[in-house]
Parts: sequence; C-alpha cells; structure tokens
Amino acid sequence: MFNPNSTSQLNGGYDNPSTHMPQPQGAKSKMKLLLTINATKLSNVGGIVNQHTDPFAIVTVLGSGLTTNTRVLGSTEVINNTINPDWAETFVLDYELGKPLEINIGVFHEGKKKKHVRLGDGTFDVGSILGCTGNTKAKKLKGGGILYARVEKYKGAGTIRLKMCGKKLKNTDGLFNKSDPFYEIKRKDYTSKGMQWNTVFRSQVVKDNLNPNWPEEKIDLGKLCNGDKKMSLTFDVLDFESSGKHVLMGSFITTVGELETKPSSGYSLMKKGRKTGTVMVETAFVEGKPKKNSNLDPNMMANQMAAFSMNDSPSDGYTGAYLPPNSNKSGFNSSPGVPSNFLDYIQGGCKLNLCVGIDFTGSNGNPLQPGTLHYLSPDGRKNDYESAISGIGNVLMNFNGEQQVPVWGFGAKYGGSVRHCFQCGSSAKANGIEGVLQSYRQTFGSGLIMSGPTVFSEVIFNAASYAKKSQDESMRIGGQSYTVLLLLTDGCVSDVNTTIQCLDVVSDSPLSVIIVGIGNADFRGMTFLDDRRTHGKPDIVDFVPFNAHQNNIASLTGATLNEIPGQLEGYFRRRGVMPLPPVKHNENDIYVEAADNSNLSFDFSGTDGVIRVSGGGNNFQPNMAYGNPNAGAYNPSM
Repeated sequence: MFNPNSTSQLNGGYDNPSTHMPQPQGAKSKMKLLLTINATKLSNVGGIVNQHTDPFAIVTVLGSGLTTNTRVLGSTEVINNTINPDWAETFVLDYELGKPLEINIGVFHEGKKKKHVRLGDGTFDVGSILGCTGNTKAKKLKGGGILYARVEKYKGAGTIRLKMCGKKLKNTDGLFNKSDPFYEIKRKDYTSKGMQWNTVFRSQVVKDNLNPNWPEEKIDLGKLCNGDKKMSLTFDVLDFESSGKHVLMGSFITTVGELETKPSSGYSLMKKGRKTGTVMVETAFVEGKPKKNSNLDPNMMANQMAAFSMNDSPSDGYTGAYLPPNSNKSGFNSSPGVPSNFLDYIQGGCKLNLCVGIDFTGSNGNPLQPGTLHYLSPDGRKNDYESAISGIGNVLMNFNGEQQVPVWGFGAKYGGSVRHCFQCGSSAKANGIEGVLQSYRQTFGSGLIMSGPTVFSEVIFNAASYAKKSQDESMRIGGQSYTVLLLLTDGCVSDVNTTIQCLDVVSDSPLSVIIVGIGNADFRGMTFLDDRRTHGKPDIVDFVPFNAHQNNIASLTGATLNEIPGQLEGYFRRRGVMPLPPVKHNENDIYVEAADNSNLSFDFSGTDGVIRVSGGGNNFQPNMAYGNPNAGAYNPSM
C-alpha cells in the first residue's frame, strides 16, 4: 500500500473530475433488548433514627428531536430498607443499530404522601451499553452510590398465567402473629457479580395467613426464563418484614414446563432439609407461542459459498494481492434453524472493526475553496465528509473496544502516479473517530494532487484482507470479529464491471461495505452496487446518499447501518459458527462514569397514579402503585 509523505505541503492541484451515480434500500433490523438495573452504596436518607432507604427507579426514554417525545417507560418496585437494591422489574427496549436510543434512570427514595427523595440519575446510550464488556455500564449518582444498567437479548415467548396457593406453611412470626407470605421467582444468570440466582418476579404479599391464596399473575416468559421452558427456576416463599429483612419460609425448584403439568401433590417447601409447607399450582397456562426466528434469512442460508484464502497481510494493510476462492476447498457449514442473531454475537464479545475509505478525486473541488466538498472551515465546522464519518463512526465505535481504525484514501496522485489506496495520516491506524478526522485533515498536507479516476476496488480488497486477518487472529485466541468498511465518495466508480467482480470475490469475507455518496451528483446509477445480486453470492453492500439525510444524522446512521446485523449473522451462519457464550465480567472491573446532570423533572402528585415527566411527551400509567403483583413486585405498604 502506498504511504505518502505526511510532512510535505498541499500542492493544491486537482484534475480529471469523474462521473457519478447511486441510491439504497434495506430492510431494517430491529431488536428487542431486556434492561436490568441495580444500584450499590446509595445514600442513607432515613437519618440516624430510621436508618433506611426505600429505593425505586424510573426508566425514561429520552426524545430524539422532532420524531420522538420523552416518555416514562416504567417504574421498578420499591425495595425496603436497602442501599444496594437489585430490582426484579425489567424493561423491554426496541433498539435499532444506528438509531439513537438514550434512557434516563432516576433513582428515588419512597417518601410519605408521594414526596419522594431524588437520589440521582444516570443517562445511558443503549448502543454504548450493548458494546461494553458484559453489556453493562455504570455511573455515579450525585446523591451517592453507583447505578448499573445491563442489557441483553430479549427472548419473547408468550406469557404464563400462574396462580398458586400455600398449604400449612410454617409460621416464622412467633406465637402471637402469623407470617405475611409472598414468593419470589429466581433464575440463574451470569452477572457482574458472577453466576447467581437473580430475582425476576415478586408476588403480592398476603397478610397474616399460613394458607395464602395468591392472585393469578400474568408473567412474560422472556423475562421469566428467556423463553426456555426447561430452565430451572427457584421459588422462594418469604415472610414479609417492613424492615426489608424478609424471612425465608421455604423453597422449591421447578421449570415452566413442569408447572404446566400442575403436579397433583404440589411442591414441598424445603428449608434446611426440612419440609415447611406445600405450594399448590392451581393455574399454569402458557399463552402465545414462541415466534419463529425472524432473523434467519432463508435466501442467505441457501447460499452455499466457497471459502477464500489469502496471503497474510502486513499490519498496515494492503498487500496488492487478494486470492480468489479455491473451488476445491469448501468452508460452508450451515446450521439451519440456529436461533442466533446479531445480539448473541455481540454479547459473546464479537468485535466490530471499522475501516474508512475517502475519495480524494478532483471532482470534489479545490479543498482550499469554500463550498467545495473537502473544504476545511477555519471555524471548525464539519464538512459533509466529516459529518458522515462522525455520525456513522461513533455508532460503530461502541462495539470496538480497541478504538483503532485504518483510514485509506483513493483517487489522488503522489509523485505523478495515481494511487487507488493510500494511507491517510501519519499512523497505520487512527485512534477513535477524532483520530480518523485528524488523519483525514493531515492528508491535505501530504503532497497529494486530487485527481482520478474513481476506483474502489483496491480499498475494498484492502478492507477484506484486513477483515480476514482480524477474524483469523480473533479465532486463534478464541474470539470473533467482523469488519465494516465506510467508503465515502462524491461520484460513481469509473469501472463498473471491475467493481462488481471485486465485490463478488470478497463477498464471503467477514465484511460489510457501506458507501455514502457526498455532494449533489446524480447517484441513480450507483444502485447497481446496492441492488445487484450475483447468484450464489451474499449481499454485503449498502449505499446511502448523504444529502437525503443531511439535516438528520440519526436518519443517516439508521439508513446506513440497518443491514449490518443481518450481514454479520449471514457470514457466521454460512460457516456454522455459533455465537460465543456471553462475556464474563466482574462488577469491580466495570468502569464507573461520572455523575450526570439531568434536567428531567417528575410529578408524582396526580390522583390518577400517572407519573409525569417535564418537557412534554407521553406519560406512564403504572400498573402498580409500587407493588401491584401485575408488575412483578411485592407491596411494601401492606
């Protein structure tokens, strides 16, 4: 690969403008995530006498401009007398790669007469949570303590209507009182604290009763057992104490599948090896069937592709030689029906690399002249190339822990020769998106002459070589990786057939190619790259004209990134490569970010039970008054 002298000055020449073309369409890839929250070391607002905090949390989806309003998504249950709440209530989020989704989590102490005390807030970008190790982020709270937010794949599979009753429970409240039983359902998860039983549901409390008849519950199976009817669940029956120090009355272990059979003898509650009562199942009816895996693309699964091999490439990239597939060596090992998707691969630690290719052909105009596409404004305002790099790159950087990005240019002359792939900046890889922008700007001081023609092939081959090497290195250490090439151009390629052949050759590499058209050229002809389909070859290309989304970067990122999840899934499925197990992490290893300054204001005063958030938007009508069983919480006021 050509590495220009980065210390020479801009020649300022440009010649040979090229012709242009494109447009894209792509199926959106929406995902459902399950949000779990907990906090540690909250401030004690009960004072010296009471010495307690009764925390609950409110989750608010923040509005993103003119298209969506700020709305309260829901509230957790109150947990009495604790500064380390681990809330059972979880929240389902609709997430789409490239579309901004920010949430605010406000933590409150439940006060008398709805005069709740605010303990602090944390605002999180959901994409950044998803990209963190263990899919967990943490923030300090202004009032003291740390707030943790974790997201995972939501596996919706219907609901279960569950009604149970207790028989002859052993009293734990002494001679003159009776226990106040409620039950908790726990499942085993790997969390920031290691493998542990996590509470996923709490029932209503039944007062003064050793033969409690709990009301019927309707529980989401995705939240309860990840849609797995064979997952072991622990049922703990506890005696409610206003201090929050509830007393275990007994436990049993079962599955949803077993609950459906309604064992005639019920379940024996056991504590320290002794029977302490019986729990009978009166109703256990599963409603709704698990949805077929909509992420499986039958057309993609039918493409039996041959694997390709290539020479090892140097660390700085382009080798100049990319070997086509060897027809005698099959790398296809499909596993039809594997219920895995983009989220599973990300949760398993799959690294998402970014490479950037930038058009320096003469048709961009003189970069010293205001109004041209590469003009670098002295006041720091970004040109369209920089805006596209920032918007799209920042989303992808959420999934790249190393933050290292190769930046290549094409279409400029060095030493009288046109270079179709050259290094931008002084380093082979830029550090983060700011580093990419710095490398882009440095290129104008490297002695280039903006020229032509517009040739993508060498940059695409280089990106495929980089992607293959990265995946090989990841596999050697038990990991996975996938690469996205962001290619920015002001016009169409000069040699259409060569570009098509290039894309066919690299189509079975761990690579997606995003082409963003910059400027006002007629891009209609570029649809051949996005819409073309070569028989037996997967689609790895998406084209988007920048001007169609110029005033809405969120729209740009959504349009450019919506096909990547399916392309990543398709690559691994064609090889029968399953996602790795979720990355293990320890709570002590999670970086804790500084506290946020939230401008949200909540109004709890309404007699209708609605929590209202300032700034307009939708309100939340809770199906619980911080403890209604329909929301999976116990009632602290009972």
